[in-house]
Amino acid sequence: MTDRKASFAKRQRELEQKERAAQRLAKRNERRARAANAAANPDPNADPDIDPDLVGIVPGPQPNPYDQMLGEEPAASGDDDASSGDRAE
Repeated sequence: MTDRKASFAKRQRELEQKERAAQRLAKRNERRARAANAAANPDPNADPDIDPDLVGIVPGPQPNPYDQMLGEEPAASGDDDASSGDRAE
């Protein structure tokens, strides 16, 4: 004879596994729908001429990361005359 407890427990495990698989499928479909919606409807407030990956990047020389790690102030550059307003034009 078969053990009824084992058969019942196996059936319960199978049902739980099926339920988890259904939940995973629902999440997967939701992610796909959200991604498709985001691609179809971009942010209306975003400026189309500005690349969102480049927002906040400052052109020019960057501060030395080692100075920041040591807590030192960045050294001033020797181009003080270039920053003043007395250029010859």
